[in-house]
Amino acid sequence: MTIVVGDPLIPELKDYGISDNIDLCYNCGNCTAVCSLAGEDAMFPRRVIRLIQLGAKQKLLENPDPWDCYYCGNCSTTCPRGAEPGEIMMGMRRWLTAQYDFTGQSKRLYTSVKSFWLLAAFWFVLPLIMLLGIHTIGKSLWPELDIAIVTDEVALNRFAPVEIIEPIAHIYAIYLVLILAQGWFRMWRNVMGDPAVKGKASISDYVKEGIAQFWSIISIKKWSNCETSQTRRKYKHWILAISYITMFGIVTLALEWFQTDEIYDILNPQRWIGYLITIGLVYATGEAIIGRMRKKEQLHKFSHHTDWMLPISILVVALTGIAVHIFRYLGFPILTYASYAIHLGVCVVMLSTEVGVAKWSHIFYRSLGGYLVALKARVINKTKIEA
Repeated sequence: MTIVVGDPLIPELKDYGISDNIDLCYNCGNCTAVCSLAGEDAMFPRRVIRLIQLGAKQKLLENPDPWDCYYCGNCSTTCPRGAEPGEIMMGMRRWLTAQYDFTGQSKRLYTSVKSFWLLAAFWFVLPLIMLLGIHTIGKSLWPELDIAIVTDEVALNRFAPVEIIEPIAHIYAIYLVLILAQGWFRMWRNVMGDPAVKGKASISDYVKEGIAQFWSIISIKKWSNCETSQTRRKYKHWILAISYITMFGIVTLALEWFQTDEIYDILNPQRWIGYLITIGLVYATGEAIIGRMRKKEQLHKFSHHTDWMLPISILVVALTGIAVHIFRYLGFPILTYASYAIHLGVCVVMLSTEVGVAKWSHIFYRSLGGYLVALKARVINKTKIEA
């Protein structure tokens, strides 16, 4: 294998939150030795760190190993030099996400706190402008909807008609999917562009490995294989993922059923599904925020500014959703509309900065990364046998 040594990458990667202690690493390999997920086909973190030290940018782009790391913390707690290899892998995932994102938004989010807040402000204001447009231009475009700010009763669907909001949500969902899809494509192109496997994977290899990896991805099987106790963390993430995906599905596919001025009975699925989603989001994000504040776990020892964005934004979305529900049932119109506007703004911030280009996209890239690790191993082993 030929490795082209390039310009130093460490200064650039430190902008993505990689620990300054990376300079202490002398590549002893202890981190790989203690990692229960590392192996012949995924010798992380050692291989990744060595490529960083060499400035081998292309080889890092071809290497999906960082996505196979679940940050159990064993490597960092046992590192004889305190080089924080687990945090290096975390920083590499941020850097790789920025390389996959053609919009450049990920790079701005990760490397500049100022840009981070400016982008968050932009995405927050955008839906508020949309609501303003609904109450100005929208009145003439959709006179049949009788758009108005009703103050003698709660009329949420006259303040923000679901007939307008739902199609916009569909377009927005397509935008997010396309952002993720282009990231997946760029990731696949980089990884499978490795000369060792380029053009050697057959359709059969893709299908067979896809079937083999499906359950591993769905069940987060590798997470369970970590030697440290990851069970609680695994289920906490499952609660968050199920609640989050259900919420996203409702917003994009069933908003007309969920955003209604009708007061449903307590036993109606519309209400208890909403309650379960809210409980799941509040519990999981609350745990994450408390963990980052306490810094007791290796995972929470370091916190990049974007690490706070996802749990805080989800928590605010959940709490403002609760506020809309409470004020609607109590019959407070202005408070209902204000809570809804804030809820909508924060929801767009969360989805725009996290689903498409930042923290939440890690889950999608991790799934594909694990698949590509196994696919590359399959192709390389097949090539050896054929040789």
